[in-house]
Amino acid sequence: MQRSPLRAEILSSERSISISITQPEASTRLELQVSCKPPAQQLLYLVEICDGLSAFLLGVEHLRISATQPPRDDSNHEEWAEIIYPFRGAKCVHVAGGHSTDIVRALQLLRRSLPALHELYIAQPGPRHAPLREAVVSFMTSCRLSGHSMAVEYEQLCRINELRGVLFPSRPQLRYSPTMSF
Repeated sequence: MQRSPLRAEILSSERSISISITQPEASTRLELQVSCKPPAQQLLYLVEICDGLSAFLLGVEHLRISATQPPRDDSNHEEWAEIIYPFRGAKCVHVAGGHSTDIVRALQLLRRSLPALHELYIAQPGPRHAPLREAVVSFMTSCRLSGHSMAVEYEQLCRINELRGVLFPSRPQLRYSPTMSF
């Protein structure tokens, strides 16, 4: 009997950080939540959690990351790379929130370590958010140059619940623009 793929969601806010892992047909869910201040410590805690669960997280095929707190002044894409690395089996990643630029840069650092990744969905950036758009173009270019097929879509949020962690709704709650593939 074939098992359905695991799905994971990482939520980060000013008060806490959590990781939830589900199997679509299973009635159970594993959720770890850490309440911590200052928010700068959250990523460090999440690195430790993901490192400790790395053998288990390798089976995750769908990953959703939503970081609602504003990013720090210093870049933290290397910390995000450490968090994402255990999800090497991920085929699809959804990204939303204030750390989207750092997360896309982390994916670029891990490009060769994520051979299964073929779909990236990013919450539509605002018109003044050039750094995220530049990071996406750079990521797509590096994928194309390495011969790695990657579909990237910008999604427009239809509901605020998407940022609050509606984990993989059965009906899509997002609208997207045309796919960009290389």
